[in-house]
Amino acid sequence: MLVAWLWLRKDGAVAVAFNLSEPKSWPQTLLQAAITTAAVMLILIGGGSLMDAIGLGAPNVVDVISIVRESPWMLLLWISLVAWGTAAFGEELLWRGFLIDRLLRLKGLSGKVTLIVVIQAIIFAFPHLYQGWGGVFVTGAVGLLLGWLRMRNRGNLWVLIIAHGLVDTIMLTAGYYDAFAAMDHYFSG
Repeated sequence: MLVAWLWLRKDGAVAVAFNLSEPKSWPQTLLQAAITTAAVMLILIGGGSLMDAIGLGAPNVVDVISIVRESPWMLLLWISLVAWGTAAFGEELLWRGFLIDRLLRLKGLSGKVTLIVVIQAIIFAFPHLYQGWGGVFVTGAVGLLLGWLRMRNRGNLWVLIIAHGLVDTIMLTAGYYDAFAAMDHYFSG
């Protein structure tokens, strides 16, 4: 993030790429974030099932969930630092803010918004290879949606940040409580 910020600063593009200006309407932004959250959840669940059905495997997040399940404090730590800090703010600033800004400024891509959104989604997907190929494809589909929304919102990142944070919070919380629901089965006789 520091390198991205320094590069943007050198070009005078921090405010454009990291567009965190106040939206025209917070209620509209929150509604759009809620709809986006639901859409991303559908992509994750439906895409995971599809990837599993075609033999690529559903995104594998077992390692992450096993850490979150260690304690309620670990869940809160992951939600606050990882879901909201690293993923929601960090990934959206880096992938949809910085990367799309840089791609928009390339001579060969200037004005080719669809291609730019596709390229950033592909680049966003590959760091998720730890989830398996199913995770790469599902994450790429999420990247397409979020990239499109960044362009639709004229670069403003608030909808993306809020939706990303909500999705990760929901998924981490669901993973945490699923573990304890399974344990209750054993203890309830």
